[in-house]
Amino acid sequence: MAHRKHKVKTQNWYNGQLLTVEEFFDSIEDAMVYAAAQTAPQIKVYDDEGMLVTAMSPANPITYA
Repeated sequence: MAHRKHKVKTQNWYNGQLLTVEEFFDSIEDAMVYAAAQTAPQIKVYDDEGMLVTAMSPANPITYA
C-alpha cells in the first residue's frame, strides 16, 4: 500500500482560466506552513485520508480588476 500524503490545493485565476495546483507533504504541519504562506484566493488543506482539514482565503489576495 502506498504512503498517502497531506495535500494543499490552491486555486487562482490566470489569463481567464482557473488554475488548480496541488502540493503534497509528509506531515500536516508542513502542509499548514506552506498553506499559510500562499496568496491564492482559495487554499484548502487535506489530511492523508483525503479529508478537508481547513479552507482559507487570505485577507488581501492578489486580484486583477
